Amino acid sequence: MMILQKYKTLPFRQGTFNKLHTCRRRIAGLPSALMLQIVAAAFFFFGPLSVDAAQNAFSFTGNTFFTSRELLKAAGEDMDMAGDSVHSKAAVDDAAFGMELFYRQAGFAFAEVGYEFKTNKEGNSIVFHIREGPRVALHSLEFAGKLSYDPVKLRSFFKGSDSNGFFAERKSYYVRDHLGASLSALGKFYINDGFLDVRVADPTLVFTPQRDAVDVTIAVEEGPRYRVRHVDFSGDQVDAFSEKLEEIRHVLLESPYYPRLKLLLQSRIVEVYANAGYPDVLVDVSMNRDPATGDVRLSGAVKSGEKVRISEVKIRGNERTLENFIKSRVRLQSGELYTREKARETFSLLYDTGLFSRVDVELGKAEGNTSRRPLEVSVEEVPVKEFYIEPGWGSYEMLTLTTGFEHKNLFGTGRLARAEGKLTMKGELFSLRFVDPWFLGSQTVADVPFSYLRREEPSFTRHELGGSFMVTRDLRKRLSLTLGYHLKMSDISDIDEIAEGESPETTYNTGSIKAQLTWDTRDDYFFPQNGERLAGAVEVAHAGLGSELEFIRLTLGARSFFHLPGDTVLGLRYDTGLILPGAKNVSLPLGEKFFNGGENSVRSFKEARLGPLDSSGDPVGGLGYNTITMELRKRFFRNLSASLFADFGNVTPNRSRSELGLKPFESHSDVISATTRDFFSDLRPGLGVGIQYFLPIGPARLDFAFNPDNDPDRDEPDMVVHFSLGMAF
Repeated sequence: MMILQKYKTLPFRQGTFNKLHTCRRRIAGLPSALMLQIVAAAFFFFGPLSVDAAQNAFSFTGNTFFTSRELLKAAGEDMDMAGDSVHSKAAVDDAAFGMELFYRQAGFAFAEVGYEFKTNKEGNSIVFHIREGPRVALHSLEFAGKLSYDPVKLRSFFKGSDSNGFFAERKSYYVRDHLGASLSALGKFYINDGFLDVRVADPTLVFTPQRDAVDVTIAVEEGPRYRVRHVDFSGDQVDAFSEKLEEIRHVLLESPYYPRLKLLLQSRIVEVYANAGYPDVLVDVSMNRDPATGDVRLSGAVKSGEKVRISEVKIRGNERTLENFIKSRVRLQSGELYTREKARETFSLLYDTGLFSRVDVELGKAEGNTSRRPLEVSVEEVPVKEFYIEPGWGSYEMLTLTTGFEHKNLFGTGRLARAEGKLTMKGELFSLRFVDPWFLGSQTVADVPFSYLRREEPSFTRHELGGSFMVTRDLRKRLSLTLGYHLKMSDISDIDEIAEGESPETTYNTGSIKAQLTWDTRDDYFFPQNGERLAGAVEVAHAGLGSELEFIRLTLGARSFFHLPGDTVLGLRYDTGLILPGAKNVSLPLGEKFFNGGENSVRSFKEARLGPLDSSGDPVGGLGYNTITMELRKRFFRNLSASLFADFGNVTPNRSRSELGLKPFESHSDVISATTRDFFSDLRPGLGVGIQYFLPIGPARLDFAFNPDNDPDRDEPDMVVHFSLGMAF
């Protein structure tokens, strides 16, 4: 027997999450990033398997805009419940409701979803019958009544936009829920701008005969606009704080009145008294308004309470952190007058250490003399030991595995220690690092890393053992300065004879000092949508610093990100560098030169293959380089995005001495002249598309880059494919 039904309107179940979110939530407590990556990658490549299985029990008719798979996802857990028993009518009703709501949210205002149970040889099944109806465009949105604002501003509160593609024009569709939320937002806007008696009527809807478009008219009765005309203060110590209270009065007078203004006035008065040693101050604010004139009078009555000084500082909750470390960040000491400002500063200094999940800074109960009370600082510590394993992949290094151990509160002093090892198909890196975020008791960060590196570069093998001492200080918000000394011992091997002729030094020590200025306003590390990052550095290597080489290295990097309509981001990058060899070094070893090309630079070239080559076709690097990138990024789903990019770059001098049939440079001036002469010439292109899938450890990226100006004589490919983790910049 077949039964055709329309679902009953039931309360929609909130919290219907898809399978990927459920799985991530269940494994969120696992310490291994490897497990997170495996699970996320499995969903990416194979999809939610339960949906595919469900398609055997459910079928659809009449759906053209959404696929069956999308409708199954929209029904979510209700379909899972229905699949357990096809006769679970309540679950099927909820599933149909979820699909219909899915259509309504996309602008199909008249969509209907019905269903029927079927029985055949294979067993029971459910057929959903979809009547999509037209997708209703929002043809016009008008406002009736005497308005104080431009209709363009009022329309900005209304949703219903839909766009596809990088530069698609916005088109608005009628969604009843969006319209209701927008009416509420419009009413709040009026109230917060002083129109306390505003009335926003239900919209008048006029549909076209085909019901594919609607004209919406909204009537608004604004009423009077209320403004603060009088602010009065009364009670304890009013005369003593008359100057500060007058500043508050000056700010509020003539401003539009809105409901939260009473709370704002109260908090500002409390702030004045609490910062003068009155932590128990009570303020009662009353409001009187005159609808005829729109005048508002605010009155604040103050009971100051006792003035309080700190009797002692008590620390609680610290099991691993030294008490002296906490007390050094407490800005209120015994005998001092209590101020709320210093209590907040104490909270910020302790919470910003990253060592505590909770920080409370409160006054304790009075001990005898009510004017002296203890300051109680309670903390709850976070775990400070972490062992991690992170797999990865790069187009050149291929499979990588990073493992390490980190202690974030060494000896209870807030200092960090990290030991890390990274193995790749091209070499290994081992490092040990110590960080003191409060070097010498200041806001300066001291960083002492030691490392050993072996890496097979395209034209040589690099061995490096080195250490550094660096200090970083925030000059202002988002602007920092780093100064450091670096010492490393290098060994360069597996070099062709001709390349060796250009760079005779293969074993050498380098001692240098470096200064870097960084400005960073990006809103996200992995996928920024707004902001910029600028970094400029100067490095000087000299014999007086323990170096066998002498040079000056200048580098500059700039990234800017602009959020465009349609969840699209424009990213711009410019990286450049120039090395000026010292008088003793006509040429520099390969390990100190610049290379270009690869997954994070000009993507139409393989790793380091852009630029001068030796007679064997191996890259020899240069003393200058440029990389320019323009990239459009668009996120299509929560974890999937795509990009269009154009890369340009070079290495200078553009040709090696062996390619030109010349002997190695013999004079210091010839090297600098050849480098600067070619500095902006022969920029090689790379045009392409990319796909990014966001994993717990960062985005997995697949880039297809084309070279429209490849040089066959240099074996430059037409296209290069890169697969790696992390964005290109």
